[in-house]
Amino acid sequence: MEKKKPVELGLKLLGELKIVRHNEFRFITSDFGFVNSFIKMESQFFTFDQPYRIKEGRIVFIKQGYIQARINLIEYTLQPGTISLITPNSIIQAIRVSSDLDVG
Repeated sequence: MEKKKPVELGLKLLGELKIVRHNEFRFITSDFGFVNSFIKMESQFFTFDQPYRIKEGRIVFIKQGYIQARINLIEYTLQPGTISLITPNSIIQAIRVSSDLDVG
């Protein structure tokens, strides 16, 4: 089984990428980032077989749908109404997401 190295994912990178169709749904600087809705995000940025190391911490709120993911090798299923705090340098990998997932 081939192991993949985690891809570094920081706010600077997200600010440079054009992955949001409408800028009113995001605010990203080198120190702070806020995404109001992931429904407006381009989905090809993230892949299921790739782990990511997040540089800064994240607060994730599941608005609708669900996501099944590994966070630091522990598997979670995040449902609507869930708020998760993900610490800096965590490794995350999406396993499965519902088609109606919206994260803020």
